[in-house]
Amino acid sequence: MNYSVHSVMYSYFFAVSLDRRILRAAPFVTSLQLAQFAWGTVINMLVLFSWSKDGVGCAVHPRFLQIGGAMYLAYGALFAQLFVERYVRKPGVRKAASDMVDFSAHDVRSTKSLDAALKIV
Repeated sequence: MNYSVHSVMYSYFFAVSLDRRILRAAPFVTSLQLAQFAWGTVINMLVLFSWSKDGVGCAVHPRFLQIGGAMYLAYGALFAQLFVERYVRKPGVRKAASDMVDFSAHDVRSTKSLDAALKIV
């Protein structure tokens, strides 16, 4: 499934580079990615169930199941947030990126403050 979704996704990126009207397909591509994460979570749960059942077992180590589950849930949540922000909410409700980050605490015009901020301890 991962290969299928990525082949559609990269084909979409290529098509958009040739014709911007293809951008209308963006919700479909994001929906495919959400389906991939949902299905990955289901498969991960089935493997965990098989692993925990006596006599059935599974060749996957439980640590990999935990890492995979965390990855699928995190990516799924991020893509769900992207989908809601881009395709569900009304355009006037969106926040600009500059509104989400507070730059007032950092004076990047000063070389000294920039050097201090970048100093590695």
